[in-house]
Amino acid sequence: MKIWHNICLIISNMYSKWAIIADDFTGAGDSAVHFVSQGDPVLLLVNKNAFKEIGDKPETIVLNTDTRFLDRDTAYRKVFEATCNLYSWGYRNIFKKIDSTLRGNPADEIAAVMDAGGFKFVIVAPSAPKNRRTVVDGICMINGVPLHKTTIANDPFTPITSDKISDIFQIRFSQSIKELPLSCIRSKKDNLFEIVKNEVTRGTRVFISDAESIEDLKKLSSLSSLEGILFAGSSGLAEALAGSVNHFSSMHTPVIPLNQILFTIGSLSEQSQLQCKNLLDNEEINEIIVEASNIVIDPQKERDRILRKLDYLSQKCPILLRTDAIINKTNSGSIDKNIGAIVSQFLGDLSREIIQRCNIKLLFASGGDTASQIIKYLDTDVIRFVSEIIPGIPFGYFNSPAVGRRIYFISKSGGFGEEDAMLQCLRLVSSGTVNEWQGEQ
Repeated sequence: MKIWHNICLIISNMYSKWAIIADDFTGAGDSAVHFVSQGDPVLLLVNKNAFKEIGDKPETIVLNTDTRFLDRDTAYRKVFEATCNLYSWGYRNIFKKIDSTLRGNPADEIAAVMDAGGFKFVIVAPSAPKNRRTVVDGICMINGVPLHKTTIANDPFTPITSDKISDIFQIRFSQSIKELPLSCIRSKKDNLFEIVKNEVTRGTRVFISDAESIEDLKKLSSLSSLEGILFAGSSGLAEALAGSVNHFSSMHTPVIPLNQILFTIGSLSEQSQLQCKNLLDNEEINEIIVEASNIVIDPQKERDRILRKLDYLSQKCPILLRTDAIINKTNSGSIDKNIGAIVSQFLGDLSREIIQRCNIKLLFASGGDTASQIIKYLDTDVIRFVSEIIPGIPFGYFNSPAVGRRIYFISKSGGFGEEDAMLQCLRLVSSGTVNEWQGEQ
C-alpha cells in the first residue's frame, strides 16, 4: 500500500510540473521568471537536446521555439513537435506564451499546442499590466491606446494586421470564439466559472479575455481546475498563474565592475531607443554603433572596424553595442526580414568577441532574435532565470563554454520597461545587489 502511495505521489508531482512554450527568446524569460520558487531557478532550454543534460528534472522549464518570424505552417509544426516533446518528458501543465502585442503567429501556435496536447479550450489573455499592456473590449492597448494607433502596429518585421484579437483567431478557429468582457471577469468567481464551463459544452474553444490588472488575470487563473484548459498569454498571465507576488528571497551578486558590463541592443523599438538615450545621458558609456548598411555590403570589414575601436575605449565604462537602423527594403516598401536576421547574427558573433576580449561578466540583451543569437554564439544550452531585476525584466545566469566562465544575464523585450530601465539595471548590478534571490555564487 505504501509503495502504491509513493508511486501515485511521484506521478502527481510529475504531472504538476509546468512547461512554458514561447515564440521568442526575451518573451521566454519574462514569463519564466514568475515560476521561480525559493532557491530553484527556472530553466530556459535553448534547444531540445539540453533537456538530456540537466539531470534532475526541474519544476518548470521553458522552451523557446524561435517561431515569431516564421511562416504560419512552419510555426505550427515546430510548436506541435515541442508540445509532444514536453509530454514525453512528463510535463502536462503548459503555458503558451504569446506576445502582448500579438506579433508572430499566436493563433497557429496555440492551435498546435491544443492539437498536440489534447486541450479542449484555451483562455487567451495577452495583457501585461506591469508594462501597461491591457485588453479592453477585445482590443489590445498600450498605455490605453489601441494597438493600431501605436508604433508597434508598424513593426518592421511583424506588422500588426489587427488589434482586435478575435480577428487574428478567426483564421484557425472560425466560429468557436467567445470574448470575456471586464464585467464578466469581475463578476463572482462561480459566475465566471459557470459561463466558461457552459460555453465549452456548446463548442467554444477560444475565450478571449479582457484584463486591465493583475487581479483580473488572477480571476482567470482560478479557472485552472476546469478539465482540458490551456492558458495562453504574456508575462501578466504567467505571473497570475504562478502566484509569484513576494515569491522571491534576496540575491546578492558579486559587485560587477562597470567595465565588465555589456549592453547589446538589437531592438529597433522606440522604447528601446529611449532607454539607450537615457542611459547615455546619465552615465559615461562606451557607445559602439554598428552600421547596418556596412554589414550588408562587407560584414568582415565592419567587424574589423568595430573590434579596432575596443583598443580606444575607456577602461572604466560599460559598453553599449547597438545598430543604427535596418536597411534594404523590398519592392513593396517593407523591410527585408533576411536583413534583420543577418544583423542579429552579426551582433551575436560580435558580442561573443567583445565578451571574451573585455572580460565581460554581465550581458544585457534586448531584442529576442539578437539575444537568441548571442546565446548561440556563446555555445550555451541552458539559462537559469532567478528573478525580476525590475518589473518585466528577468535576471539570471548561464555558463558559456565559448568563453569558459559564468555570465550573468539580463534580457528585455524591445518595447518593455520604463525609459530608465537600462539605467536602473546598470546601477543595481554595479552596486552588487539584486533584491530577489539567493543562489549559488
